[in-house]
Amino acid sequence: MLKHYYYHPTDYIQYDHLKTFGPMSFGNHEHIGKYEIYFFVSGNAEFITHGNKHKLKFGDIFLVKDTDFHGVYVTPGEPYERILIHFRPEPFRLLSSPKLDLLEPFALENPEPVMLVPSDDVLKKIIKIFNDIEELEKNLTESFAVLYLLRFIELLVLLHKIYSDSVESGGNGKLTPRLIEIIDFIENNLENKITLDILEKRFYINGSYLSRMFKKSIGINLSNYIIHKRISRAQELLLVGMNVYEACYLSGFNNYNHFIKVFKKHTGISPLQFKKKQLSG
Repeated sequence: MLKHYYYHPTDYIQYDHLKTFGPMSFGNHEHIGKYEIYFFVSGNAEFITHGNKHKLKFGDIFLVKDTDFHGVYVTPGEPYERILIHFRPEPFRLLSSPKLDLLEPFALENPEPVMLVPSDDVLKKIIKIFNDIEELEKNLTESFAVLYLLRFIELLVLLHKIYSDSVESGGNGKLTPRLIEIIDFIENNLENKITLDILEKRFYINGSYLSRMFKKSIGINLSNYIIHKRISRAQELLLVGMNVYEACYLSGFNNYNHFIKVFKKHTGISPLQFKKKQLSG
């Protein structure tokens, strides 16, 4: 049984990297017998679950078990790119251990798909795994098949770590409809001033309660989340041709020197170095 899993991983792991143009939509559906890892790359799209809509941003990850109804809507005429992995859970139950349940983030007690917010470092590792899987699929000999499986297991371990770190820091790995609404507001207004006071008045919610709810559900505090999203937005702007000054202000940083300092702290390189590295690679 295990030998078959080692040498024939594509029998139970289906990897799909899609680049296309809208209009297209994937209405509410489920994948009986298969779990799903959804990774958003680019485009103007929404992830829909239980009637709630989430405006997708680069790096958003959704973990979907086989009983979760979900869908994606892509704006007509817009480019759309995503990575999708469907896999059967049985082999990974066998490969799990009491100390590491690879499928814990897909647990039945999570009533809807789990959204993960990886750090920049973890995001780089995840993208590297995706690239490796795509290369290995081009020549899937027996030895490469084992590497393919190992890379996928590494992906599951990384996703488990994001999930468990959130739980250990007080997060529960799940987002309530109210929190999804607040997150969407933040992501749609990154270029504007966003404070706890503004969110209180906008959503008629106590600021202290919001802070506790955010920390509990996401695993990081509200201010760090906003910074993380602004850095991601700046990276997107740099990659579509904006200069560093434009990326700074359009991502919500109102001080150029502060932007450079924060960007380097979170990525390890300056915005200009990031742009040159990505565009040359």
